Amino acid sequence: MAPKIVTASDYPKLRSAFCAAPWPLRLCLGLMLEAGLRVGETVKLAWCDVIANGLIRPYLEIPSSAAKRNQERRVPWSAWLRTEIASAVTHHYISKDFGPLHYIAANVPNGRPITIRTIERKVAILGNRELGAKITPHTLRHTYATRLLAVSNLRVVQEALGHRRISTTAIYTHPDMNTVAEAVARLDRQTS
Repeated sequence: MAPKIVTASDYPKLRSAFCAAPWPLRLCLGLMLEAGLRVGETVKLAWCDVIANGLIRPYLEIPSSAAKRNQERRVPWSAWLRTEIASAVTHHYISKDFGPLHYIAANVPNGRPITIRTIERKVAILGNRELGAKITPHTLRHTYATRLLAVSNLRVVQEALGHRRISTTAIYTHPDMNTVAEAVARLDRQTS
């Protein structure tokens, strides 16, 4: 059974809804949708994983302390997510006087990060309100994987998601029927 994803037609609506969410929730939602992070990784990221010496890092660093199975990885920023990070630095990090070791998901300096349960609830509310559908943080990860697969290959998706086995990545991603039909049409053109 294919995982549930946000369709290409619903994607802009959901991303716009995320932009209306308050900091730091807005950043957490963006990291799951645009970088494929697990919700547990998102709440464990610190500002030093995002910025260094006052500049946004060229890629997102997911340290072993935040990653599943302590497997460190790097994920390049999408243009949209890089803009969101810059906005978060200005409107959340600097204005709230956070330090590099504070969680990006923290509401106040020295505060605890937003909980996984809170993020799950907010994603469900946004999905229901904006799309009329039940979505979860993992739906956002599936969506990222599916979008990335459409423009790359399974090995690239495996690396971005931090999977050890390609078979795990294959389960998380799937082509839709239009993609399959386009592939068959390309195959037909090659053989005719």
